[in-house]
Amino acid sequence: MKNTETIEETNAQPTTKIVYRDIKNPGTAAVLSALCTGLGQIYNGQIGKGVGLMVIQAINVLLMFVVIGLITFPLVWLYGIYDAYQVAMKENRNDL
Repeated sequence: MKNTETIEETNAQPTTKIVYRDIKNPGTAAVLSALCTGLGQIYNGQIGKGVGLMVIQAINVLLMFVVIGLITFPLVWLYGIYDAYQVAMKENRNDL
């Protein structure tokens, strides 16, 4: 028969948990969104929003034949750039 002991440490050292985050470059997000609306959102990890903006821009291209697309296309394009930049900034500050 073996003699076994259970030793409990009462003065255990506190452990430190290291959390790694992806730092997003707001400039990269804005440039990607300027090249193709929605790419900046996808870069930021907002896949659904990015694909949604791409679909909206495809519809806006079709609406250009009815003139309203000439107004809505640049508005959505500028919104995509602004949103990608702001989300990257907030993510880096951990506000999300």
